[in-house]
This record gives sequence, C-alpha cells and structure tokens, in this order.
Amino acid sequence: MEAGWRQTGDRMEAGWRQTGDRMKAGWRQNGSRMETEWKQDGDRMETEWKKAGDRMKAGWRQTGDRMEAGWRQAGDRLEAGWRQAGDRLETEWKRAGDRMEAGWRQNGSRMETEWKQAGDRMETEWKQDGDRLEEAGKGQLGTG
Repeated sequence: MEAGWRQTGDRMEAGWRQTGDRMKAGWRQNGSRMETEWKQDGDRMETEWKKAGDRMKAGWRQTGDRMEAGWRQAGDRLEAGWRQAGDRLETEWKRAGDRMEAGWRQNGSRMETEWKQAGDRMETEWKQDGDRLEEAGKGQLGTG
C-alpha cells in the first residue's frame, strides 16, 4: 500500500495505491488545471475528470457487463456519450456552434436513430428491425 501528498507553489498532488486486487486514486491541481482519477482492477472500474480553463472532460468505465460514459466540453463544443453491452445500447450527442448531432442505437431487436442539424439544415434517420421500418428525411428549417 502506498499513499502520498506533494505541493510545490500552486501545484498539488495526492495519490494512493494498493496492490492486492489493484486499486489506484489520484488528484492533481496546477493553477486552474485540475485532474482526478480512480481505478480498480478486480472486474475493472475506471473514472476520470479533467478541467483546464474552459476545457472539461469526464469519464467512467466498468467491465462486468461493460458500461461506458463520457462527457467533453471545450468552449462552445460539447460532447456526450453512453454505451452499455448487455443487449447493447449506445447513445451520443455532439454540439459545436450551431451544429448538433444525436444518435441512438439498440441491439435487442435492433433499433437506430440519428439526427443532425447545421444552421437551418436538418437530417433525420430511423431504422428498426423487428417488423422492419426505415425512414430518412432531409430539409430546411424555418422556410415557411
């Protein structure tokens, strides 16, 4: 087992380790920059968070029947995602300025949808498998 703390000016650091079935934790700060971390090994788990100015990032993973989540931000750019593996599920969302994107998937009897927008342009898509259905659309917004 190991634990520690460091500080140098405005820089700080803390950590902890263990080896029997492996664990780890960490924290760092340096001015406006910040970082946290956590890991485990017995059936694996992971988490993370970072911040630097207007940039942010968060994450989470698990391995027992697999899961994942993520989030990022940088200025006006934003991203989010989620995954699962037991009967598979996925979702995603992105934004940058006036551009947006969203997606969703499922696997048990298959489903899929997607949506995109950029200014006044829009795109949609939809698929299904149980009793099969498929749709797609493109168009302009506010053209009334």
